[in-house]
Amino acid sequence: MDADVEKYLPQLRGALLARAGRLREALRRAPGGRDRRASRAPAVAAPPGAGDATATRADDDAALAELWECEAALRRLETGCYGTCCDCRGDVGLIELLLRPQAQRCEACENRHGPSA
Repeated sequence: MDADVEKYLPQLRGALLARAGRLREALRRAPGGRDRRASRAPAVAAPPGAGDATATRADDDAALAELWECEAALRRLETGCYGTCCDCRGDVGLIELLLRPQAQRCEACENRHGPSA
């Protein structure tokens, strides 16, 4: 892990915990209020006239995906592999982690792979 990243670990952990909490709350307040972790089904194309309901489902799916990313990043913190690229095993840069604490790839691998969220 990059020494600069190590200095910011408490701040990054706090950001991940706060974001995960906000996402859980938003999902709990979503229409239906059920635990969406049980349903990993992606949003489907909207039938004509569905409008807001489908947009809400897509928003919920995006929030759930981001929550999973935050939880995975917290597990990486616990296991000591936070800040290590999942592809090349190089360092994920501090700026990338400050912008997106759940980032799992370095900038070069992210550019090759495409955004994970």
